[in-house]
Amino acid sequence: CSRKMPTCRLLSLHVQEAHDSFFAEMAKREPMYECLVEGCKKKFKGDFQRHWHLVNVHHYPKTFRFHFEPSKSQKKDKSFGSKKSWKEKKLKLPAAGGVLGCAIDDDALAEE
Repeated sequence: CSRKMPTCRLLSLHVQEAHDSFFAEMAKREPMYECLVEGCKKKFKGDFQRHWHLVNVHHYPKTFRFHFEPSKSQKKDKSFGSKKSWKEKKLKLPAAGGVLGCAIDDDALAEE
């Protein structure tokens, strides 16, 4: 996929959660979804529980979604802006929109 994340950790979490079949099987058995906030060690059984935690503990906006792009109605919303999405503004992505200094094996990603 072509998702771009502001940190290596978030990119790694995305690759695991969205593209790793072993992760999907393990998540059925135990909490595997890590909190997205650096330093928070909480793990959850699913993305829904993590989202609740992010909103209620770390004060993320209710509209925040880790794996999904904003819907068309959200893109039209002024809070997302016309040139940059809300996440790009909030997380201050590099100009190229990628992750600087992050070693990701393109061959491994191509297999998924």
